[in-house]
Amino acid sequence: MKTSNFTLDEAIILSSLHISFIDGDMDSSELKLIIQDDFLKNHFSSEIGDLFFDLIKDPSISLVDLIQTEFKISFKKSTKEYLKLFMHSLFRLVVVDGKVEKDEVLLLNLIGISAGFTIDEVSLLIEEIAK
Repeated sequence: MKTSNFTLDEAIILSSLHISFIDGDMDSSELKLIIQDDFLKNHFSSEIGDLFFDLIKDPSISLVDLIQTEFKISFKKSTKEYLKLFMHSLFRLVVVDGKVEKDEVLLLNLIGISAGFTIDEVSLLIEEIAK
């Protein structure tokens, strides 16, 4: 099972699926958004979905640790504009089921920082998106 050297597509969809599943339940509206969102759909494949479920089934693997260590490399060549589009999609994913949960927001922050933003930039971006 792959635990390093994630492609950009894998990092984007693993992040999306992790936010969707952080509460232990992937709502159908969340999955639909991943598949239909203008940004996310370009990165989705069933193989990445399978990778995600393999990773969460393995109790020895922490997706949070993977995000912190590996995604900096995956997003290294991404521009701030591209990352903003990504964060907008993740924010839509957080709110699509009508419930904004603390764990989703914490993970959104972690992903933003791992992708290349500072904590202040993530906070400002979330405030901007939420308006």
